[in-house]
Amino acid sequence: MDADDTVKIETIDLSRDQGNPNLYRALTYVIAATSIFVFMCVVYFSRLLRPAVDDYCFAIDSNLGFIGGVSYWWENLNGYAFFIAGSIATVGLPLLHLPWSFASALPFILAAVCISLVVLQIFWAMPDQTKGSQRRFILLVSIPLFAITWWTYLWLPIAWGETGINKSIALGLTHFQSLNGSYVISTCVVTGLVILTWNLTNRKSSRYSYLALIPGLIGGFSGIMMTLTIVVSCFLALAYALTTKTLKEKGQRSYLVMLSISSLAAGAIANLAPGSLSRAEGLSSSAGLSPFSVAQSLSRTFPDSLRDAVDAFTNPGSLGVLLIISTITWFLLQSGITFQSQSALRYAAFFFGVALVASVVTRFSQNFAYYAYWHFTDVRIYAFLALSSFGVFLGVQLNRLDFRAMRVVESGLLIISLALVGGSLLKMGASIIERHARWEIGPAPISDIVVDIEDSTGFPNQCWEKLKELRDHPSRSGDFSMPNVS
Repeated sequence: MDADDTVKIETIDLSRDQGNPNLYRALTYVIAATSIFVFMCVVYFSRLLRPAVDDYCFAIDSNLGFIGGVSYWWENLNGYAFFIAGSIATVGLPLLHLPWSFASALPFILAAVCISLVVLQIFWAMPDQTKGSQRRFILLVSIPLFAITWWTYLWLPIAWGETGINKSIALGLTHFQSLNGSYVISTCVVTGLVILTWNLTNRKSSRYSYLALIPGLIGGFSGIMMTLTIVVSCFLALAYALTTKTLKEKGQRSYLVMLSISSLAAGAIANLAPGSLSRAEGLSSSAGLSPFSVAQSLSRTFPDSLRDAVDAFTNPGSLGVLLIISTITWFLLQSGITFQSQSALRYAAFFFGVALVASVVTRFSQNFAYYAYWHFTDVRIYAFLALSSFGVFLGVQLNRLDFRAMRVVESGLLIISLALVGGSLLKMGASIIERHARWEIGPAPISDIVVDIEDSTGFPNQCWEKLKELRDHPSRSGDFSMPNVS
């Protein structure tokens, strides 16, 4: 992103024969109503979600209260306070106090809403010469539409029969709510704050560059991978700016410096917390911290880190995002709303770069800890934001083609988009229903992706036994020979 994001305007020519704008405005309202209906259907079925893995333990820790739970992790397990606070607030406390039908549904829906709000921030900066009523319409349709698109991005690969990390991430972010409470929400909060404070710095005054301290500090307390992603991204942005002289305002350069320094400082404090030091001692890693060892660890991240990034952008869900967003953008253009396509392209390039950095950082960090598919959650979020932004750009380009032909093309793309959404959400719904049925009567693991209480000596079962003492619970049989959910 650069300073021109907020001022450079590309006007879309609507003077040629483009049919009846009122007709397309009515169609966009039909799309909005359909999106809201589908979103509410997912909300309804999410009441069947049930906890797994760390969810049980966060509920136990939440019995100490919000501050007490975060303090317990700080002293004993993990110093990344904001990261842990997300799971305590959205997973642990609801699981301890709310009915089962709401406890796991809350973080699942909240995570999708958080992603939608970040995309909305990007969309909100693009429309130009748009009436207040049209902006309110964008606000109304954005949250359910982007949430549906996010779920399609996750589940379309499974609907198409893919396995591997695509399947693991989709299942994990659906059934393992601690991933939503920690990884998704913290990434969305930091990303949203960066967009907000950066735009304020550009629009108001360079004096607002100190606002970078807010996302910087929160990012530093959100995990080592978030900290390194911020620091490396800022370093690369500054290097690019100095080479190309694109960031001419001192406030912009100051913003990047303060963002990286505050994140690095907060990350250092988090790593020096008693819980982080204790956890580091318990993790077995042969990787050292000498310059030679760090260089070796960095070399081992390639080409796997590049494959991780490519997979995030080229799986079937990526096609779904591009189809949905470009089609919706085209219909919005026909109804009289205009977009700054160059701004959309810059946002797409920015998040594409951040996704690459996050992929490398994640692979590098795992050399000092352990491999887990959920560590790549932030890569998928950045890829989704890049694809959504590029979808807007594609929609604008499609609008420039012969209109009469595009009526047929866009109608076909809309039907295809609905089919992709329907197939993805049906697959997700079937998974939720199947696991719920097994969870009510006993262990409900999903292969080795989502662990439950199938191991009588494992920590999930130990936390489950403690949770039963604190709240009402179903009569789960405890038959540890029950098969996995497929």
